[in-house]
Amino acid sequence: MGTSPGRKKNGEGGVSVEYGTVKALHAIADRIGLIAIVNQAAPKRNGLPVGELVLIMAANRILDPRPKYTIAEWYQRTYMPELLGIDLPPDSAYQTLTRCLDYLTDDVQMEIEMALAGRVMESFHLKPESFIYDVTSTFVEGEGGAEILQYGYSRDHRLDCRQVNYSLCVTMDPTVPLFHQAFPGNTVDSKTVKETMVRFKDKLGLDGCLVVDRGIVTSANIVEIVD
Repeated sequence: MGTSPGRKKNGEGGVSVEYGTVKALHAIADRIGLIAIVNQAAPKRNGLPVGELVLIMAANRILDPRPKYTIAEWYQRTYMPELLGIDLPPDSAYQTLTRCLDYLTDDVQMEIEMALAGRVMESFHLKPESFIYDVTSTFVEGEGGAEILQYGYSRDHRLDCRQVNYSLCVTMDPTVPLFHQAFPGNTVDSKTVKETMVRFKDKLGLDGCLVVDRGIVTSANIVEIVD
């Protein structure tokens, strides 16, 4: 906990707020240039910048996950307003945070992720030679029109629900996430490798040993990887 010098209460001095954890996350975000990278990929003409809003939502997800309509309340109980220098009024915070997501399209997310991966490796002097890649899935209930939601192989044994597949690539020793990709729920794991290799080699310029699950290793994938 810490004391926020900018917020006074009834003349009694500073208000006690959460300091250490948000300060540490802000320092990491600053080191990898998170805010600048997001704002460059998703520029906004007016209102609160997307980069700062993304950091607020990410920090909340890490420290105290809660619905968007209560994030402003959490934000005010931390030292983040002083660190970011922006106000997030509770009466408009939900709309502000929700509209922020409209700027984070698939292409923008990919641009941000690639830039962050390169910055992380540079900032922390990482020279990975081995990488781990795997796929998982998340099922959803209810009705929705998103094309990415499809019936497929369910790791959760919920054949009655549509799902979305996610792939993740991380470095080995130390383990640092580099990028992820979302696929339609009916995509077979082995079919995700080609797109991953494009990002792995062409966009990040990485070279090394890629470790995958045996279910992903098919004759066609071996040919594509070698090529």
